[in-house]
Amino acid sequence: MKLKCFLAAFDFDHTIINDNSDIVVSKLLKEVPKYSKNGSWTHYMDDIFKLLHENNISEDDIRKAVVSIPPVANTIEMLRKIKENDCEIVIISDANTYFINEWLKAHDLLDCIDKVYSNPAEFVNGRLHIRGYQEQDWCKLSPRNMCKGYILFEHIAERQNTGTLFRYVAYCGDGQNDYCPSIKLRADDIVFPRKNYPLEKLIIKTPIKANTVVWEHTDLIVNTLQQLRLINK
Repeated sequence: MKLKCFLAAFDFDHTIINDNSDIVVSKLLKEVPKYSKNGSWTHYMDDIFKLLHENNISEDDIRKAVVSIPPVANTIEMLRKIKENDCEIVIISDANTYFINEWLKAHDLLDCIDKVYSNPAEFVNGRLHIRGYQEQDWCKLSPRNMCKGYILFEHIAERQNTGTLFRYVAYCGDGQNDYCPSIKLRADDIVFPRKNYPLEKLIIKTPIKANTVVWEHTDLIVNTLQQLRLINK
């Protein structure tokens, strides 16, 4: 059994990039339909992609909008620093695989990320199609299409089955759907909620077992990992 120092799991929107990729792309439309809170966000985005196609907004237009979203300051350097230390990095995001992979490719980060878990999306005949990552009914903290806690621990179990154990797990996110994986972590693990975002507020309201380090700048994430000797200085 191979022992790895730690697994770092990241959300994408407002964690790696400093915006919401779905909202950025939807604004390519002159008029954006309102989202019904009783509906599925993934189905809503599929309707948005249909409208984009009907309005002759091309794959290149969409890709350019996505890759132009700036990273959270110093995030690229942080990811490379973590990867240099033989640590495993995964992204667990309710965005979609097309947006994430195109953004990573444009910022030369594909080799830093070991796995992307997100809603599958692809272009067919010039139109982007998206479907939910899963259909779940067991986690009331998560949308039906994605339970991030389930995905995180399925990844850990899968790696264990193939001979890799993690000493620690670090989870970094901002949103309400990042709370489920956060509450499942052990006391020795670390959760990095972004300051003034929903995840931080949920943890303040209902504390978790894992160590909690609220971050505003990614330097704090790097410094924390260095102090714990999980990555080199």
